[in-house]
Amino acid sequence: AYAGDLQGNMWRFDFTSGVMSSAKVSTKPVFTAKTATGTTQPITVQPQIVFAPGGGYILLFGTGKYLESFDATPANYITNSYYAILDTTYDADAVASRSELEPRTLTTSGSGFQIGGNNFTYGVVSGTKKGWYMDFFNSASTGERVHHTLTGTVAGNYLFFNTLILSSDPCSGGSGRKYAVDVLTGQNTDVTGSLSTIGLLTSPIVININTSAGSRTGTGARRVTTKISVRTAGTGNSSGATSENSSAADAVTRAGRISWQEIRNWQELKKSANGAGGT
Repeated sequence: AYAGDLQGNMWRFDFTSGVMSSAKVSTKPVFTAKTATGTTQPITVQPQIVFAPGGGYILLFGTGKYLESFDATPANYITNSYYAILDTTYDADAVASRSELEPRTLTTSGSGFQIGGNNFTYGVVSGTKKGWYMDFFNSASTGERVHHTLTGTVAGNYLFFNTLILSSDPCSGGSGRKYAVDVLTGQNTDVTGSLSTIGLLTSPIVININTSAGSRTGTGARRVTTKISVRTAGTGNSSGATSENSSAADAVTRAGRISWQEIRNWQELKKSANGAGGT
């Protein structure tokens, strides 16, 4: 199990012993979220967890809090971010700083953003990265953040999450942005991060429309494609609208024998291993 704290630490809890009294917590945080200038970024949202390429897990979470009047004061706004952190479950591989992560950059495009950045390979050795991060655009001024009620949603190869943007107008319905990115890379070829038109946002809800499976490969693996619709609810706007749908590309996952190899000449190999003419 994983949980963050207000000091930006993401902790791992080990319950594999099956006895609560023997539960363990990592000797140090898996990661501590800080801005480029070293300001601590609080974590109040539940992280999403997926399997990492090559083993371990990837923890997906945003930073920010909205718990007290201090958080609503513009003078107290900080840069908030979204992170994908590799956890091998070995404390020695903990992410020391964001320098071990691949940055994602946001460039304005209409009411949203284009996401840029370099490709990378997950790992803990030289030449690899332990995940990616994305700083919300101008969030130190806008107050954009992810707080405890805005849990992200993973569907196939996509991560969907919404953010909160406060308003200085007490009569305003508030706002936020809606993001859709690739789970492993943090990128999207389309414009994402569109500004809410329905006020303060809830967590995104993914609805599966239909699913189809492709043909098996020679090793028994296949691609499963799920057509999805993403619905987001809000506090409302001047027209009274409180929810809307957003389309997304089909979510693709792997299925079948994803870790097996078909050896078509196994009989010949067996005979060779036992000697010619062996049984």
